[in-house]
Amino acid sequence: MMLAVSLLLATGSPVVSAPAVAGAAQAAPTIVRLGPRSGKLKFQAFSRLTDPFGDFGSWRGEVAIPNNDLSRASVMIRVELSTINTSNTKRDTHLQNADFFNVPKWPVAVFNAKGLKPLGKNRYQVSGQLKMMGQTKALSFPATILWREGKLSVKADFKIDRTLWGMTGYLSAFSMNPIKKGVRILFDLKS
Repeated sequence: MMLAVSLLLATGSPVVSAPAVAGAAQAAPTIVRLGPRSGKLKFQAFSRLTDPFGDFGSWRGEVAIPNNDLSRASVMIRVELSTINTSNTKRDTHLQNADFFNVPKWPVAVFNAKGLKPLGKNRYQVSGQLKMMGQTKALSFPATILWREGKLSVKADFKIDRTLWGMTGYLSAFSMNPIKKGVRILFDLKS
């Protein structure tokens, strides 16, 4: 009714709407919750001396799937950056300072996406926004996603350019261990 009134005001013409069908209310979407027990949210950085892997100990995610339709799903992932773990305490502490994540100022990264574009054979293009270090930038990547009998499985392996979010530490070839712009993100999650 509200849509019909809005269209009437916008166009000046009456809008004929179909009568409401009893019981045709849309079902609430299925909500799938993800977190560290679902699998690992990992990354890999590349430098002159080493290419360490890391992960985050505290993160949570939520996928809302309306009518079992992944093409209409919405995704939210929230990562507590202070829980970074590369199996090296000194490096983990350094990654939290202003050279990298600047955790005291920006303690959380959040990714949001709406709708998954089917690519065929359980592959989807996930496109959304990643907010990290006070910057919100578009992020799109392919993922293998299975949704069967209320169980969700998501796998992805892609690279991002860390400098897009202002992470510019140790880029210079003159630093002791220059770190490349490209950071690999990989995960294998199951609900």
